[in-house]
Amino acid sequence: MKNIILIISLFSVVILSSCEKVVDIDLKTSESTVVVEGLITDQSGMSYVKLTMSDAYFNAQQAKKVTNAEVKVSDGNTTMNFTQVQPGVYKPDANFAGTTGRTYSLTVTVDGKVFTSQSTLPSVTPIDSITYKYFPENNADGKDSGYYVYASFNEPAGLGNNYKVDLYQNNISKVERPADLILFDDKYIDGRYATDWELPYALEAGDSITLKMYSLDKAGFDFYSAMLDLADAGGLFGKTPANLPTNIKGDAFGYFGASAITVKSVNIK
Repeated sequence: MKNIILIISLFSVVILSSCEKVVDIDLKTSESTVVVEGLITDQSGMSYVKLTMSDAYFNAQQAKKVTNAEVKVSDGNTTMNFTQVQPGVYKPDANFAGTTGRTYSLTVTVDGKVFTSQSTLPSVTPIDSITYKYFPENNADGKDSGYYVYASFNEPAGLGNNYKVDLYQNNISKVERPADLILFDDKYIDGRYATDWELPYALEAGDSITLKMYSLDKAGFDFYSAMLDLADAGGLFGKTPANLPTNIKGDAFGYFGASAITVKSVNIK
């Protein structure tokens, strides 16, 4: 089944907040630079910073990992050292969890070069329920045969909320590449109850399904949206160079954010 990208609001990544910049990616002329992918969450064990080089960012098997970095995150009162747990992956103490409304500042030092960023952790609305429905072959909706999962949740009033959703099938994430990202904002559902929001995957009886819904700040939504645009254009190594928004300051690009997470699971029987 062709991957379907669910974006409740159509968007064009042209307007960026003052803390963001846009990097022109032209792989024929640009030197390899550090790529930062970092997230602070309100869940223990789920915060991380990943550091790779830009020459193979979208190829996890070939991407060069940055292993000689010093990574620190401060909440204004306490500074946490992130320790490398595997090549290019840095994590805080396993008991660490972020706090909603608190601002986190990142400092990464690689070979004397310093990269910084910051993000405030937004709240996320809980997923109330998950249901599923079976579609047989040659169904009237034109779907591949299988079970489809539906989530329901209450979207809080006030425009500006942004979300990313990951689906795990038997503890394996369905997000394997940028084209698999599922993003939406609250432009059309602000303050309303979202009922039976469909995930674009045909699943099987006996599957254990987990949904994780992340809150995103504006910089995060812009960054992941641009990744979707790159995927549609053939990826970072597509024929047309792309502009990628980033909230990383210094000679690097990527995204550092803070997010609350709501989790809900169901077994398909």
